[in-house]
Amino acid sequence: MKPLSLTLKNFGPYINETIDFTKFEDSSLFLISGKTGSGKTTIFDGMSYALFGESSGKLRLGKEMRSTFADPSEATEVTLLFKHNEYLYELNRLPEQELFKKRGTGVRKQSAKISLIVKDAQGKELRAYSKRREVDELIQELLHLNANQFAQIVLLPQGEFRTFLIAKSDEKEKVLRNLFGTELYQLFSENLKERLKIANQEIQETQQKIELKTEQLHWSEEPEPTMTLFEKLQLLESQQQEAQQQLLVEREQIATLKQAKQAKEQVRYAIEERQNLQQQKEELLEKKAKQAEQETVIERLKEQIQQLKWSQKQQPLAEKVFEKRSEKQQKEQETKSKQQALMETQQALTDWQAIMSELEEQQPLIAEEQERLQTIQRQLPQYQEYEQLAQRKIAEQANYQAIQKEYESCQQEKTTLADKVATAKQFIEQEGTLEKANFECSSVADHWQNFVERWQKNQKAWQKISQNQGELHELTQRFAVEQQQKSAEEAKLQTKKSQWASLQIQRLSLLLEEGEPCPVCGSLEHPKQQTHQEVSLEEIDQAERELTEVEKTVQRFTETLSALGAEKQQKESQLQEQEAAYTEEQEQLAAQFADLQLPLTGLTFSQVTPAEIAEVESQLAKEKQQIAQKLTEISVEKDRLAELEEQVAENSQRFEVLRQQVETMQQSLERITIQQQMIASQLLDATVTYEEMTKQQSLLQEELSAFERQKENVTTQGETLKKEEMILESTLTHLEKEQQTLQQTVAQLESQLNAVLTEQGVTEDQLTEWLKEVPTLESQQEQIALFEQEQTQLTIQLAEIEKKLSSDTFPELSLITTEIEQITQQIEEQEKKYYQLHEKMQNNQQLVQEINAQRTTIEDKFAEVAALQQLADTVNGNNPKKISFERYMLQTYLERVLAVANQRLDRLTNSRYQFELNHEAGSYRNQTGLEINIYDDNSGTVRSAHTLSGGESFIAALALALSLAEVIQEQAGGVLIDALFIDEGFGSLDEEALEMAMEALETIENEGRMIGIISHIGELKARIPQQLQIKSSGNGQSTVHYQLA
Repeated sequence: MKPLSLTLKNFGPYINETIDFTKFEDSSLFLISGKTGSGKTTIFDGMSYALFGESSGKLRLGKEMRSTFADPSEATEVTLLFKHNEYLYELNRLPEQELFKKRGTGVRKQSAKISLIVKDAQGKELRAYSKRREVDELIQELLHLNANQFAQIVLLPQGEFRTFLIAKSDEKEKVLRNLFGTELYQLFSENLKERLKIANQEIQETQQKIELKTEQLHWSEEPEPTMTLFEKLQLLESQQQEAQQQLLVEREQIATLKQAKQAKEQVRYAIEERQNLQQQKEELLEKKAKQAEQETVIERLKEQIQQLKWSQKQQPLAEKVFEKRSEKQQKEQETKSKQQALMETQQALTDWQAIMSELEEQQPLIAEEQERLQTIQRQLPQYQEYEQLAQRKIAEQANYQAIQKEYESCQQEKTTLADKVATAKQFIEQEGTLEKANFECSSVADHWQNFVERWQKNQKAWQKISQNQGELHELTQRFAVEQQQKSAEEAKLQTKKSQWASLQIQRLSLLLEEGEPCPVCGSLEHPKQQTHQEVSLEEIDQAERELTEVEKTVQRFTETLSALGAEKQQKESQLQEQEAAYTEEQEQLAAQFADLQLPLTGLTFSQVTPAEIAEVESQLAKEKQQIAQKLTEISVEKDRLAELEEQVAENSQRFEVLRQQVETMQQSLERITIQQQMIASQLLDATVTYEEMTKQQSLLQEELSAFERQKENVTTQGETLKKEEMILESTLTHLEKEQQTLQQTVAQLESQLNAVLTEQGVTEDQLTEWLKEVPTLESQQEQIALFEQEQTQLTIQLAEIEKKLSSDTFPELSLITTEIEQITQQIEEQEKKYYQLHEKMQNNQQLVQEINAQRTTIEDKFAEVAALQQLADTVNGNNPKKISFERYMLQTYLERVLAVANQRLDRLTNSRYQFELNHEAGSYRNQTGLEINIYDDNSGTVRSAHTLSGGESFIAALALALSLAEVIQEQAGGVLIDALFIDEGFGSLDEEALEMAMEALETIENEGRMIGIISHIGELKARIPQQLQIKSSGNGQSTVHYQLA
């Protein structure tokens, strides 16, 4: 992917600028120069936002990158044109933003927009996309990178990579973790620790449960406190077996007692049975005595049965006599009733004839009412119409008065509305002046805000300068201390060297022989040989070790001083650059402040403080609020004017409608009056209402109907009475004949009954009483038979009981009962003892099962903890290599990065330097493994990256940064990005180091990648002819200019 052009509209300090990268195709290395804060890095922010909708580092959203100098009605947008695989891609993106309305006042919210046009190599449009999801997916498919990875690959912050080069393993681990996404391994390690903690807690909880259940066991003999759990369980098993034997003995004893109790209960049952027989005998004798008393009653009952049997034979004749007597009485009573009814019917006929005469007399009056009813029925619709006209006239008169009143009100409203419209138009004429004032106020506020942001940023820069001055002072002090310590160690080194040489001389002198040449000076004479003492090899070795140790210490001080010197030089250069940038920005801020038109007078640039800033912002906000309030009032007045004009139109229309309605109603009232007069002339009485006439009609109809009903009822009643008279006369004749016949029958039957009664010597009343008792005859006979049967059974039962009582003898019942109670008590005590022991055994058995299950769980947990601990030790660095699993993976990534970096470093340093990963194992608590050393081919030694000079550090950091970006890109599966921006990092280089850096960059340039160096160092401006110059106008706005070779 190679960028061709980037257009920034209202983005950061750019109002409308296009960066044409094709201007640098002849020489792909170019410089992006400009003052601090001019917007050099904003170019990269624009590329990142166009591709991913985010600025570099996600520090600001797209809508927050909007230029403070933008026209309030103009949108912020970014357009990126890039080439990929022979295709051109034009990507345009607009953030969500608020813009002034092009017409009227106020703001409108514009939603985010995006478009991507794919073209062929000749620029012909092939496809177009306008949905964010489609565009984002296509960019991801093309680049295989996210915004963070793109920033890491395309923008290289040099100072940070030198820091990364010399950082310790822990610091490198944090950076590499984010780059290569190894957080998963860290989470895995933490998860292992948590699982180990939980498993150990579960073991502890299970052990507590076992201890608790062990305390709940029942012992026949308590175990020793020193016993282990296994020994306690063995002891409990032995006690359980003994308890089981005791249970068997207890069970046999209980069975023996139950057998003895059963035998005693059988004897008690026999005694109770004999007592029951004696009681039954007494009860039977008592029954027999009662039967003797009932024999007299039974004899009388037998005599009564004979009487009832005779009465039962005479019952048909007596009942026939009684029946005929009753029938005769009924006929007599019925005859009297019919005679009375005949008399009442004849009287009713007489009354009927009188009523009929009255009805005939009323007939003329009824005829008059019928004629009146017909007249009312004929005129009733006219009455209704007359009354409706009257009501209609009243309603229309009321309506007429209301409309007349509304008509007058409408005319008055018309005058009022005209006055209001004139007033509103006069008020709205102020809008143009206020909008201009509002725009000017917003412009002043925007320029002031830009000034404040730059002022605050420069204040922070001054704080940073003060901080760096303090750090430089500390570095200077540290350097002096280290220098003193090094001098002391060097003096010590000279002493150690002299001591070691002296020992060597003494040792060699003892080996010299007269006449033999000295291996050091060649002399044949050795006059001082006798003055030297004998020196052992151990003393020489000890001195040599001490000498080596001091040499190492001096070397460490040398390396530390080299690193501190480089850091001090870099800090001084950085501080100088920061102070120059601060002074330049202060001058620009003073010029910008002079151009501001602020509401407060007398405020100078040197007097600017946070409090004064707040006061200015308060005044600006207050002024803008007042203008906005007035504009709001005008907007409201506009809406009100539109409403008033609508009301005027409505009023005119309504006025005309009301005038026409008044004329129409006057004509309608005149027609109603004429119709009323015509109807009234035809009515008999126009003063009577329709409702009253309707009531008269109803009354007449009811009266006539009532008369007709009465006449019909009376006629029907007379016919009915005549029929009843004939029926009653016929019925009386028939009843008299039946009475004569019944009189003869009753006399014959009474004669027969008297003859039978005389023969038996019984009166009719006695016979009547006996006949009442005849229904009880059968029950009395059954009672006598039952009495005789009970007598027989009683005699048999007494004989059987006497026979049973005469055999067998038994002891006293109380003695047997006492013995049974004693045996029962013994059984209960034995069973209680048995079940208590059995329950303890069961509880123990259940507890032992639970304890064994918990023991199994603990054993499993111990195995799990052992496996987890071994895995955790390996993962967390408690292993022979003393590095964690995550750091091991990062070593692999870093070795890949160093392998790629060494290819570049080899070319950049003419095969002198190579990166090496320090594999020296640390401790479990102080893990290493990510430190980077430098192999120096000139000396054949490996040394710390701290010892590199400024230029060498730049070259090493550049090689490392490029390689890291390449590996990240390869890891993400991304395509080659043919663009690279190197951000600053040159200010700390001396002339020689800068020369080396430029040679390195020129070497990279030959790889064909477009390289933009972001810097404002003057030396680079002279060395790099092709330049993209960002020039600030002094008020925060920036423009783009080109300088080509």
